[in-house]
Amino acid sequence: MEKTSTGRSEAKKLFPGMYATTTIDGTIYVTDISTQKRYGRIVSRQFGDGKYSDPVVLEKGVNLSVGSAHPCISPDGSYIIFDSLIPSDKEGEEQTDLFISFRKKDGSWSEAINLGNKINTPGETSAHRFHLIANIFFTLLIGIFIG
Repeated sequence: MEKTSTGRSEAKKLFPGMYATTTIDGTIYVTDISTQKRYGRIVSRQFGDGKYSDPVVLEKGVNLSVGSAHPCISPDGSYIIFDSLIPSDKEGEEQTDLFISFRKKDGSWSEAINLGNKINTPGETSAHRFHLIANIFFTLLIGIFIG
């Protein structure tokens, strides 16, 4: 959208991707599904000179070999929470778990840490977001709606 004399223009698609999250400096992190057959990969795009940069694929600490999706970056960009596929207890099935990776002093990402069974549930754990005003982290459990 752009600001106009009468309000706002219609929304425009900036680039392919899903599940966008941003840092305070305006860097966008999204799930890129354009090159993955099975799951996504997380890319970032920085804003400058009136446009967003080409996508930068995050390192292996965030993009796991089976794919990663649904990023949730902290406001200051110091850590990122995302989900990835893991083996299920049921033969031939997969599930998703939440992982966290921390930005190192050199700007690279730490190895992903599974958030464990106190956060992750059997089945799919995904769709997480920050609420800055209340300083709360929300997770939506697929198929379960908590009001």
